Amino acid sequence: MKIFLIMCVCFLIQGCAASVMSRQQYLQFTASHENEFSFLPSSYCGDIADGFMVSPLIPLPPIIPLPNIKETQRINIGFDNYLTLYRAYLRTNEFKEISLTDVSIRDSFAGTKSLSINLEVGCEAADNSTLVLIFKSKNAADLQLEWHIKYVIKKRKIESGYIINS
Repeated sequence: MKIFLIMCVCFLIQGCAASVMSRQQYLQFTASHENEFSFLPSSYCGDIADGFMVSPLIPLPPIIPLPNIKETQRINIGFDNYLTLYRAYLRTNEFKEISLTDVSIRDSFAGTKSLSINLEVGCEAADNSTLVLIFKSKNAADLQLEWHIKYVIKKRKIESGYIINS
């Protein structure tokens, strides 16, 4: 019995098996404008971790529930250097406008800029809404771009691995 306890302690000191159950979530964009510009929005919504489990030898089913940890959720869009963002908002199905104020713009490569919009409302709240961006141009008329947003959540998946203390 002593040998078994000593072996268990050694395994715990050296490492353990861990498993987690999670779901991937993201936003899907459908352009409702037609123009010659190539704006490709992408989103980061993070994964939803539903449960976990840690065991000394083999991965066990993740049955311990996890609280929903709120990550920063954002939309990223690249656009041309000669445009200046004037306004960004979400329009819901009830035609309410949710102003997007946490916007950062940084210069990217090859004369483009990268626009990052933090979603204070979360990805779930953006479902079935329309992202509207209004740009001012130095050379031409104002440009208004719209994308219909669909919130997608994938099926649960279970991942496991070994945590080794080195």
